[in-house]
Amino acid sequence: MSTDPRTHLDPEPDEPRPTGTQHVASAAADRKPAAPPTAPAPAAGPVAAPASAAGAAGPASGQHPAPAEPLAPDHRPVLTGTPLWPARYGAPGSVPPPGSVPPPGAMPPLGGWGPTAPPPRPPRRWRRGAAAGVAALVLVVGGGAGGAYAVRALTGPEPASSSVAASTASSQTSVADLVSNVQRTVVDIQVSGAGGGSSEGSGVVIRSDGMILTNAHVLGTSGGTVTVTFADGSRHSATVIGTDTTHDLAVVQVSTGSALPVATFANSSSVQVGDTVYALGSPLGLAGTVTEGIVSALHRSISAGEGNGSQTTRYTNMIQTDAALNSGNSGGPLVDTTGRVVGINTANAGSSGSIGVGFAIPASTAHAVANQLIAGH
Repeated sequence: MSTDPRTHLDPEPDEPRPTGTQHVASAAADRKPAAPPTAPAPAAGPVAAPASAAGAAGPASGQHPAPAEPLAPDHRPVLTGTPLWPARYGAPGSVPPPGSVPPPGAMPPLGGWGPTAPPPRPPRRWRRGAAAGVAALVLVVGGGAGGAYAVRALTGPEPASSSVAASTASSQTSVADLVSNVQRTVVDIQVSGAGGGSSEGSGVVIRSDGMILTNAHVLGTSGGTVTVTFADGSRHSATVIGTDTTHDLAVVQVSTGSALPVATFANSSSVQVGDTVYALGSPLGLAGTVTEGIVSALHRSISAGEGNGSQTTRYTNMIQTDAALNSGNSGGPLVDTTGRVVGINTANAGSSGSIGVGFAIPASTAHAVANQLIAGH
């Protein structure tokens, strides 16, 4: 029999105690005060029997009666003692058995009735694209009536500056100043074909005597009149010096009577994925346009051709960029943050416009082919 004079919570009527057992309060589990401040302390000697055992017989002779249960403000008994649910429903923090309900009045254990598993996440659905790779690569040359998509390139002498010098120049020159300097070497090229068709692309000055590099497909195969427009708005007729359809490069020359500013070419081996680059040219006939991006990948091999899928050409060792390239960018330069030409813009993966996947001929290749064309003239 418990020596604790506090009243204990009896089990529910429909839950009889097992025969031969007696509910004894655990001093460790019972965290409530022993008795209300006004309750008398029990004297030493025999201990009062539990309320359930005393029944109607009342207290035995010489025993102290059990203290009355304290009342809450709403006159309902305040439950004290150790509830029975921990033994049946598990230790604090555990999960009750499925379908079971704690007895009436049972308080949740410290930390709640136990961890609740989060609801399962719905399965993620992935949408598969219409194609596994690039659906079509087209040359980025503007076309007039009967014109076709094409690409262009530019070239120039290899720069002698080191990577350290280039980094210093980049930190001392704003993007606006850089673009202003490079724009003087970029031209718009318009070709009026003998059959009445026309096309438009871009080019870059590679020699002060008027040599200009562009893409072979900008000039087309039917001949015609080539007109070059400079950044200052001056227009000059150009003569075709040579073309290389294998590398899709060509050189034309204009006579202005004065030395022209010349673009500086970088060594292609210095280009790295992640480098910031700028594409200059005349997309959609909008001369003097600049777009910004990065080098997305190197050494790409692609097959590109006209918008109707004809005259497909195989290109290797291409520079991939996410700088916007559109029809008319063909032959224009792709430059780094020091203003050096790292590639000649040639093609993109969007048949109706830029989707951030464009390609340029490496500067070293363009430079070497241009020198061969000029030497063979």
